[in-house]
Amino acid sequence: MWDAEYDSTPESSSSPVEDDKGKGREVTQELNDDIQLSSISAASSTMSLLETKNHVEAPMTGIQCSNWFKEIPKLILQGGVVNEKQSEYGLFMIDIKICSVWASPVGFLHYLQFSFQQQYIGCMYTDWKEGKDSRLGIGSFKTANKAILELGIHVGGQELPLVLQGEVCFKHPFYFPKARSNPRRLTNDGERVAILQEANTYLWASALHEMSIAVVMDIALTLGSPPMPIPDLQFIEVAVVQRTQPVSVKRNAWTGLTALVEQLLPKGTFWKYIANGQPRPIDNLPEVQQDIALYLCFLQHIQYQYTEQSAFVSDYQDTLLFSPQGFPSYVIAGSTKWLTDPQVMAASLVHGVRPFGDGNVEGSVENFRLEHTCNAWCEWFHLTLPKDVK
Repeated sequence: MWDAEYDSTPESSSSPVEDDKGKGREVTQELNDDIQLSSISAASSTMSLLETKNHVEAPMTGIQCSNWFKEIPKLILQGGVVNEKQSEYGLFMIDIKICSVWASPVGFLHYLQFSFQQQYIGCMYTDWKEGKDSRLGIGSFKTANKAILELGIHVGGQELPLVLQGEVCFKHPFYFPKARSNPRRLTNDGERVAILQEANTYLWASALHEMSIAVVMDIALTLGSPPMPIPDLQFIEVAVVQRTQPVSVKRNAWTGLTALVEQLLPKGTFWKYIANGQPRPIDNLPEVQQDIALYLCFLQHIQYQYTEQSAFVSDYQDTLLFSPQGFPSYVIAGSTKWLTDPQVMAASLVHGVRPFGDGNVEGSVENFRLEHTCNAWCEWFHLTLPKDVK
């Protein structure tokens, strides 16, 4: 499969995934701050595989996230730009190395930036000929294929989520050498840097998103009825795979391969709620999607305000699936929404480089006050109107 051509252009489609983790959000009143901010100071050092394997996440509360948000401006300087020179693992006569993106707030504070720590050695099978059965779609800079990820040896670290075992969505960066041409593969180094940056952005976006929800849930019951039932919005599981270099192949003759794998969503209705770099809903959304977009804009406002106007998640999009599960009354009954392909907007420069890659639109954070319009969610949460912030 690795020597097949990359020249076919898949048809546009959703790359949506079925999982049992989409349960309703529960409002919690637990306010103890049992994770001290001092733990953040050690976040710049990456845990060893043994530490990762034995690490147990402590319960997360909204008040903890409120405190963590205040640290985001300086944490961006440590984790906003991926280390392009991080070392690669040794040579194995096996197809691929696998590392999941630990997308939780507690894990994020330990790692700060995505670092490929090999968890499994395995194999992956996909159809590069882009047949109808494997083609999922094409985006602005990634193609998507259906693939099968088969685990072999567990080297260490966290267990790979079940939804990333078996059928997965395989995403691979590309470029167009000229207008109206077929997509072509990046160079090995360019491909690797692009995927590592994508994983780093996902790590930050998912953590900021979950932290803002935790803040909301901790005090939701004290605010009276929300403007609408609170939707359950979660980012899908993601991992990075790298093809290993056989010992028989010289470095200058090695093409390599680095790609993302995501949990494979069964086909559903795809919606983009917020365009990249913007803190407002996309125009002309249907009523239900407009309501969800307003809630996401509210989360953006929380992220912007609690990080002291330093960062927020953008390019919110999802696939809507339906579930027979019963949800609490404050959750949209019967629906699970899986968010994909986020971007993080941040104003800081790290050594002269904008963090989070090309998706971080210049001026987006600086213009948040002018472009965000507070809605009923912001008023319900008593957020300060951005245009009135001095």
